Amino acid sequence: MFRGAGDLGGAVVLHQGVALIGRGTIAALDGIDLRIENAVDVGGLRISAPRSVSAIGADPLEHVLFSRVRIDGAIRLDELDWQDGHLDTTGPVTVSGVARLSNDPRHFSYMRDRPLGKQIDTDFTFLQ
Repeated sequence: MFRGAGDLGGAVVLHQGVALIGRGTIAALDGIDLRIENAVDVGGLRISAPRSVSAIGADPLEHVLFSRVRIDGAIRLDELDWQDGHLDTTGPVTVSGVARLSNDPRHFSYMRDRPLGKQIDTDFTFLQ
């Protein structure tokens, strides 16, 4: 599990040569910027829980940091739980089990430049 911290969220880079193996779940939460410089084959990926950044007198949903997962290569998952956040990959995405793609519209009410929904710029294959 990777979590952002503070008003800037935070960043983690897993460079080439670092292997993520097993059937566990990678979770990107609280505005973290996670970059994995390898293909990924794991049990699950969860992108969720944006971090509210409070400004004096502002609505807590007005300033939100979304987590971002960037993967250099293909992604193979048993399960995908892509809620509020970004997923960028240079290779195709294959999900063999359950895939949930959702957004909480409250996080988008103040963002005129970011429409509600997902931007998918690579091939996705859902096997179930």
